[in-house]
Parts: sequence; C-alpha cells; structure tokens
Amino acid sequence: MPPNPASAKLMNVDTDYPLDKIVYRHEGSFSIGSYYSVVTVPAIAHGLTFTPLVSMRWSTTPDFAVSYELGGSPIPDDFSRADYGIFVSLEADATNVYLEMVNFMNSGYTIYYEIFGFEPTNHNDEAPFTVAGDTNMIFNGENNYTKLYLADRVPVSVVPNTPTVINHNLGDIIQVLGWEELSSGRIVPIVYNSISDASTFGINFGFVVTDNQLLIYPYFNTATHAHYRIYIDE
Repeated sequence: MPPNPASAKLMNVDTDYPLDKIVYRHEGSFSIGSYYSVVTVPAIAHGLTFTPLVSMRWSTTPDFAVSYELGGSPIPDDFSRADYGIFVSLEADATNVYLEMVNFMNSGYTIYYEIFGFEPTNHNDEAPFTVAGDTNMIFNGENNYTKLYLADRVPVSVVPNTPTVINHNLGDIIQVLGWEELSSGRIVPIVYNSISDASTFGINFGFVVTDNQLLIYPYFNTATHAHYRIYIDE
C-alpha cells in the first residue's frame, strides 16, 4: 500500500517520508548603518564538495525574538524609498556563500544571521556534521518535523509564458522551497514571484503552486536549472 501524504502531514514524524537534512550551518553578526547603508559580508567558505542550496533567517536582536526569512523585513519607514526595510541578497557557489544587505530604514542596526543549506539532488556526497555532537538531536513530540515529499534539479523552460511543470498530485497547496542555478554556477534562493520583482532584483523565474502542480515560469534566460523541494506539511 503506497504512503498516504494526507495522513502523513498530520504526524509529527512519518517513516514513509524522509526528514529533510541540513548539511551546512553558519552564524554571524555585523553592524549596518542607517538609510541606504550597504554591507557586503566577506565571502564565507562553506567547505563542501558541492554548491549548497542556501537559505537563512536573521534578526536585529541576538535572541531572534523577532526573526525574518529571506524576503521578510521590518516595515519600511518610508515606502517611497523601497518596499523593504532591509533588503537581503544570498547566493552560493562551489566555494563560498555570499551575503549582502541594504538598509532602507532611518536607523542603523546590528544584524544577527543564521545561514543553512541543503544538499542538491544531483549530488550525494559526504557532508560534515552541523553540530559538534549528538546531544542536541532530541525529538520533541510537540513539534512537527517537516517531511520531504519530492526534490529535484530540473532544466528550465526558456520559452516565455511556457512553464516547466512538476506534477506533485497532492491535491493541496503545499510548501515549496526553490532555487535557481545560474549559468555562472551560482545558486540563488527564489524569493520573489512577480515579473516586477523579477526585473528589479534579477530573479530569472518564479514558482507558482497549484493543488496538483508546481509551475516554474521563466522571466529571463540566465538560469539553466531550478532546484525544488516539496514538503507534505503546510
């Protein structure tokens, strides 16, 4: 009998579906000045044998009491300047992770960040431990552990308005993470999903999720592949 995604998403852990694995972690902090200050963090060597699929969370306090994902930001002081209080750019290549922030707020901040990364499906290499030991590997029955349903690296359509179609057939709007792989070899998280955002921030394609499909629409042609990870959990 095949696994049942509908019941699996109600379980904290389901052995029919793997828990996704973070193979890279890096933490840091820096100060950024007030309006239109830019901080480019020195390239961070990741030490992996592949280019990780990176994402992150960040905060203006060390306890992460309020934290933001990529694409998230404090409400800007002046929307005429930008739609984002603080804009974040994150990329990775075969050697390094690259992080840059632009502040559109009236005040300066200390930024605290945590970068994490997954191994792409076109690699199956040994990755180092992300913690020093196993004492932190404790399951908590009150938490839901995200269950990975589908993941792949696929070539992307370059024909305008003609998406690359992934059939997930879950009958629900599901959680998807995505990255674009550029012709340069760099891999960039997909955060923006409109043509206006794409032209502003240089995103090459956007993800549209329906009840049964993931549609990857091309905007520009400098990306060669898309990486996606589909989760059962909402």
